[in-house]
Amino acid sequence: MNHRKRLIAALSHRQPDRVPIDIGGTVNSSIVVEVKRAVEQCMEDMGEGGGYVLGSVHNLQPDVPIENILAMFEHAREYVPSFAR
Repeated sequence: MNHRKRLIAALSHRQPDRVPIDIGGTVNSSIVVEVKRAVEQCMEDMGEGGGYVLGSVHNLQPDVPIENILAMFEHAREYVPSFAR
């Protein structure tokens, strides 16, 4: 299942093979600390066993600071969730 089909399945209330996560829409005007906290929360809540995809929404709004987008991906690569320690 590609990213488009996965999102359509989730929006249609059907089971996707992985769960699409929207972080960009929840922190569009916040500071980087909140972005990192959201990444950690998603990884802790849904990361164990794999099967989720961390990413931004299909379109980034013009008021989302590029620092937030970069922080999301950088922190996801660096953060080690509690279940993996």
